[in-house]
Amino acid sequence: MKKILLPTLVVFLAGVLAPAVLAQDDGQPALAYLKGWVVDEACGKKNANADGADCVRNCYEEKGSALAFYSTERDKLYRIAEPKAALGYIGREISVMGFVDEKSATIKVGSYVDPGTRRSVVGKPKPPEEEGDGADDGS
Repeated sequence: MKKILLPTLVVFLAGVLAPAVLAQDDGQPALAYLKGWVVDEACGKKNANADGADCVRNCYEEKGSALAFYSTERDKLYRIAEPKAALGYIGREISVMGFVDEKSATIKVGSYVDPGTRRSVVGKPKPPEEEGDGADDGS
């Protein structure tokens, strides 16, 4: 039952939220469900495959390149706001749900879903404005 519930819920939410996300044009981060690959910014979509995993790890760990998410549907690269959770998905095609800021080409991933196991490994996405204590520290 659980194996069917999560994918059904994700598809339902994506179907319900997609029109609202596509219609949103106010410059604010929008909730999105995307399929693609965790890559490094330096090599980008060139490493959006299983064979590119070693290069992604090397560029991230040794050369300091930021991790990014390459959306195969949008053919676009998004910098991952919190990359540590993405490390386990390098070299595997995955689906993510999170808040996308098109202006800065950044995604704050709320959940990673491995198509092989259909398991979500991170909690619900939170809008960027809900983070922290709300105090402006001037940075």
